Amino acid sequence: MTHKLDKQFFYKPFWSRKQKSMEVLMFEDYYFLYHLLEELKRENRQEEAGRLEELLKEADKKTPQMTCPHCKRERIVEFAVSHNGSCLGSDATFELSDNWTCCSSKECRKKMLGKIVSGRAEIFEPKFSEILNIAITLEDQAKVGNLYKKIFGLSESITDTEAYKFFKGDDLVGI
Repeated sequence: MTHKLDKQFFYKPFWSRKQKSMEVLMFEDYYFLYHLLEELKRENRQEEAGRLEELLKEADKKTPQMTCPHCKRERIVEFAVSHNGSCLGSDATFELSDNWTCCSSKECRKKMLGKIVSGRAEIFEPKFSEILNIAITLEDQAKVGNLYKKIFGLSESITDTEAYKFFKGDDLVGI
């Protein structure tokens, strides 16, 4: 499907201090978008809420492109987060690494976990909704977002156009 480039496809929420598209904010401030959806529903703004809800649902269906760093054959299906607290949250600090990813092989998972030398490890699927379980602060969300860019084969400094194409899979005319 081909679309002409217009403001509808690069929705820049006027309430966002960043003036970035929803698609880019998926990598930078998922928490904001999640709570924005609740606000839009409360305010009965169905069209905007519907578009955002569709984006959040479709995002979790994306397939990782990164190859397992351990067997170098299969695509990754999970990643580990190392943290210093009893659970992840606003008072816990955590670390991520693209080497702390693996495919579904038990052997690769064992190798992945063996690379984590400090803290407590938790394992997650590379789904955008998991960001809410890992990171609260913008800085921490950016860490997860940067890992997701690698996992899904995107550039580090993702543009509105690249993010839109990733989530929608459409070809855009006029870019």
